[in-house]
Amino acid sequence: MARGPYKPREPGSLKEAVNDLFSQIGRKTVAAKLDLSMTQVAAMTDQRSPEKLSLERAVLLSGPEAPAMAEFFALLARGVFLPVAPEDAELPALAASDVRAHGEATAEIIAALRDGKMDKSEAGPALAKVRASLRVFVGLYAAVDSIVKQEGGSDHGRDSNG
Repeated sequence: MARGPYKPREPGSLKEAVNDLFSQIGRKTVAAKLDLSMTQVAAMTDQRSPEKLSLERAVLLSGPEAPAMAEFFALLARGVFLPVAPEDAELPALAASDVRAHGEATAEIIAALRDGKMDKSEAGPALAKVRASLRVFVGLYAAVDSIVKQEGGSDHGRDSNG
């Protein structure tokens, strides 16, 4: 995900989530919607700045095109945010090789965790890979789910052994 012209934020931090939200919407749009200067917008994403984005403003900016805060709050609750509908624009471009790459990256992360070889410097990039994989698989789930619902299948949610 684009981070903008500023330095990286601490992975998993509120400032990173706000930065992601602003990147999803566009900083100029954020400034216009919140009636703020670009300097004020930048300060809300700066780790060293005391400027904060209020919950009310975060709600105003959030939506299907900007799920960063929903993802952040879900992770705080030790869960994940799963959007209801697939992002139709991305699914046709998804190739089996992309899914294999996500699977291989996930396997490497699991091995590093199991062996106790992952340190904090590796955890941030690993977390980004896991989030990307979750988005891919949720999109696939939603696409297949929509087909099941179209066909009126009564076995929705059950495995083939069910």
